[in-house]
Amino acid sequence: MGITASAGAKAISHTFSLVLTFAILTNLLQYYAWKGVSKRGTNWQRFGPAMLIGISIPLICADMTRHTLQDSGIWDGPSSHMYRPNCSPVQGLHGILCLSVTGWLFTIVFTYSGFILLIVSVVKATNIHKVAAAAWRDIRRRRRGTERRNLAAGVPSDASHLLPHSAPPCNNV
Repeated sequence: MGITASAGAKAISHTFSLVLTFAILTNLLQYYAWKGVSKRGTNWQRFGPAMLIGISIPLICADMTRHTLQDSGIWDGPSSHMYRPNCSPVQGLHGILCLSVTGWLFTIVFTYSGFILLIVSVVKATNIHKVAAAAWRDIRRRRRGTERRNLAAGVPSDASHLLPHSAPPCNNV
């Protein structure tokens, strides 16, 4: 029970995926390079995200390039195969165990390291780690302020989450 695709459909799909991914990543590279021009600091501070994306592009596109070269018959033969011969079934965890050297390099090493570099570059460019740290500090500060108000009102800190925010503290002793 599965859907099969013709060789032509696979070739078009692989080529389209490669071209679209390459276009998106190179546009992201151009955007971060242009943003770096207006920043101050060292070259790494200004253009670090663009450099990381520039390194990640060939790594991310390597496996799609392998597929496209196989589909067009340019890279054919045992060295281009993702899985080792006579190792079946190639699905689930066993599929990882059946990867050839080419499969490990292109699928695991190149693709994953490329996406890790891409994530690091986006985090560095957007300063999301600083924004998240500031938000976390703000949440902690607000929580400490609420605990102090509750303690001053005589409400134990472990029960403060049970009271509605608009209800006044109960002083029936």
